[in-house]
Amino acid sequence: MIGYGNRRNKTGIISRYLCKTCGHRFVAREGFEKRRSDPEKIALALDLYFRGLSLRKVADHFDQAHGLKLSPSTIYDWIRRYSALAAKWMNAMPARTGERWHIDETVINTDGTPQYLWNVMDADSRFLMATHVSHLRGLSDTRAILRKAKAATPDRPTEVYTDGMRSYPKAIGRELAYRSRSGLVNPHIRVPSIRSKTSNNLIERLHGTEKDRIRVMRGFNGKRTAATLMEGFRVHYNMVQPHRSLGTTPGIAAGLPDVGGFRWREILKQATRRVPSGQVELVFVIE
Repeated sequence: MIGYGNRRNKTGIISRYLCKTCGHRFVAREGFEKRRSDPEKIALALDLYFRGLSLRKVADHFDQAHGLKLSPSTIYDWIRRYSALAAKWMNAMPARTGERWHIDETVINTDGTPQYLWNVMDADSRFLMATHVSHLRGLSDTRAILRKAKAATPDRPTEVYTDGMRSYPKAIGRELAYRSRSGLVNPHIRVPSIRSKTSNNLIERLHGTEKDRIRVMRGFNGKRTAATLMEGFRVHYNMVQPHRSLGTTPGIAAGLPDVGGFRWREILKQATRRVPSGQVELVFVIE
């Protein structure tokens, strides 16, 4: 393969290549083959959106800064598609977490219907292990978010802090109980109040950040879309935005790689990586 000049389209300049063996000419899109737009701009759209800009403001940025007219629906399509890919890539890498987890749920609006948004966070790394959207918050819903958290890490907590919701003790006992010399131990700890020394304010602050972001979104168009976009938010929170108290990202603190550079661009590059045509496709693999 050798360089074969550049091609200009409305999104910018794209490098072209020539295969010396078969004479085939192609452009390098690094996993973005079915998208006519520049991968750099797709990554920029996700970065701006998860930093708090609305779809219309993201579109206005591209119009003013890049002379590129995009509809909010196009940007929304990018965000949904690549949020899912990025989350799958991140979920394929086990995080290393500590002995103390925090769990909480809050109410969000999906197409005019209230739903529950669940989060599980590791206290040491601030890594957001799992998000989950459900219509109810019974035992099965509580166990569902715990199973997602367990799948994100090989580690298990000895303390799990929650509010006073009735389903937490039983769900945590069934999913996270561990054996000690004295027998089976349920790691559940109920937080009596926000002023308690063992407060749940780590994850409550996260909910404040999420609510600020959701307010810009003006609700979600359905439960499935809400789940996908909150997974995109989880990638941004863990892998892109440095945490103030850590001085680094929660992902790095939990042992995940530092992708470096323009982080959303590098995340999407890894999440959409493919091998040459004719071989088995490998997706979500870090070299």
